Amino acid sequence: MGRYLNQGNESFEKSVNSEIYIDKTGVIKYTNRVLNTLQGYVCIRRPDEKIRKKVQENWDSLAKPLDGLGIFEKIFTQIGAVTGDERVPLQKKAVIVMCADNGIVEEGISQSGQEVTYQVAESMGKRKSSVCLMAAQANAKVIPIDVGIAAEETPEGVWNKKVSRGTKNFLKQPAMTEEEALAAIEAGIDSVKKCKEDGVTLLATGEMGIGNTTTSSAVAAALLNCETAAITGKGAGLSDAGLLHKIAVIDEARKKYQFDSKDVFRILCSVGGLDIAGLCGVCSTCGRTSCSGRKGLSDRFPQKQGTGSGTDLTGTWCTSGH
Repeated sequence: MGRYLNQGNESFEKSVNSEIYIDKTGVIKYTNRVLNTLQGYVCIRRPDEKIRKKVQENWDSLAKPLDGLGIFEKIFTQIGAVTGDERVPLQKKAVIVMCADNGIVEEGISQSGQEVTYQVAESMGKRKSSVCLMAAQANAKVIPIDVGIAAEETPEGVWNKKVSRGTKNFLKQPAMTEEEALAAIEAGIDSVKKCKEDGVTLLATGEMGIGNTTTSSAVAAALLNCETAAITGKGAGLSDAGLLHKIAVIDEARKKYQFDSKDVFRILCSVGGLDIAGLCGVCSTCGRTSCSGRKGLSDRFPQKQGTGSGTDLTGTWCTSGH
């Protein structure tokens, strides 16, 4: 992992102005505990601006209008700056899919039952799901990970990092204990470390879990301190009445827990999911994997909550798919 600085070494901290330091607060505090680095700070290298400029110069040298490819060029310069390689290495790509069930399904917030989570994960394990077919066209490996599927067994072809058989119903009690959330975060950390060892330089994130648009909305509303209805949708095909019920369930939970938007880890444990916690580990570790960074591509709503809960540096190390 990255370099670690001992607490109290202020002169050294001030002298390294090319680094970003995340002190031990919120989720990062607990992530550090998993990494056994409570004695210091995690050091995240900033993207290399010289490399960014060089990649842009390479684009501009082509026979095309300047900035003719729009945001596509900016994404490439960002990947080059993050990886520290002007060649923008994309030879090895992977899609990490965190799979977990959510106890809040008990409240009727989804049209599908929890058994669907296992079925889709099983399909991914056989490389027959839609994400596997699309990833194959980009020569990307799909890595489904069981962090909390509500079944005793893990489907064949799926990494077994099961923390528990789903979360608890957050309307009745916190979805996860601190220990469970930490274990899921650690699963995400380990998956990125393994991908780095395998030479992967571009990671896309994914999740599978019935009910996770409810956990995502609950986390996002608490983090942003906004109206639940403003950030909650129908998910996988809820009716208008179903959407109103979903919003009411989240509102009731927010009243129950009385969140402080700055208390990120408590929000994650109370109304989040094991898949979101796993993605926290993935996204926050992309910026900490030694001197050669990983670039993360975050897609879909639940993944944005994993990104946002994991680190404030999401704009640096992660790019939204849409």
